[in-house]
Amino acid sequence: MTEQEKAELLKKSKLIYSGELLVFSVIFLVFGFLKFFGVIPTDILRTTIIAFITILGSTWIIVDFIWTLVSKKRRAKNPLIDKILVLPVAFYVITFDTLAFVNWMDRLEWGLDFYRIGFSVILFYAAAVFIFLAIYHFFVIHPQILESINDAIREAEEQERLEQEAKEKAELEAKEQENIEPSNEEPQEKPEE
Repeated sequence: MTEQEKAELLKKSKLIYSGELLVFSVIFLVFGFLKFFGVIPTDILRTTIIAFITILGSTWIIVDFIWTLVSKKRRAKNPLIDKILVLPVAFYVITFDTLAFVNWMDRLEWGLDFYRIGFSVILFYAAAVFIFLAIYHFFVIHPQILESINDAIREAEEQERLEQEAKEKAELEAKEQENIEPSNEEPQEKPEE
C-alpha cells in the first residue's frame, strides 16, 4: 500500500467517523426540540421508563469513566476527553431523575413540565458534545480509527505479499515446465538405403 493510499484511507476514516458523530448530534438536536416543544408527549409511564433507563445508562457512563482511568489498556484505546465530556450528563441525569421522581409525588403537572424541559437540556448538551467531538476527532485521530487503519494496512500488505509469492511461484513453475518439456519435434528416422 502506497503512502498516498494510506493518507486517503486515513482521510476517509476520519470523515466517516466525524460524519457519524454529526448524525448523532442532529438526532439529539431534533429529539431535544421535539421534547422541548411538547411534540413528543410527556406522560407518567413513558417518563418513568425513560428515567429508569437513563439512570442505568448514566451509571454505566460513570463506571466506564472510572474503568478508563484505572485501566491503561482501555485508556490507550479511548480518549479521556470523550469520557470527560459525557460525564456531566451522567451526574445531571442521576440528579435530575431523582428530583423528578420526588417532584412527581408532590406536584404531578409541574413535575412533567420539569421533566420535559430538563430532558431537553440533556439532549441539547449531548448534541453539542457530539458536534465538538466530530470536529475534534477530525483533527485529532481517535485511537480506534488508527488501530483499524493499521489493521487494514497490514491486511493489504499481507494480501500484496501473498499475491507476489503466488506470481513468483507461477513464474518459477512456468520456467521449470519450459525446461522439462520435451521438444514437440520427434526425431526423424533415417531413410533406409
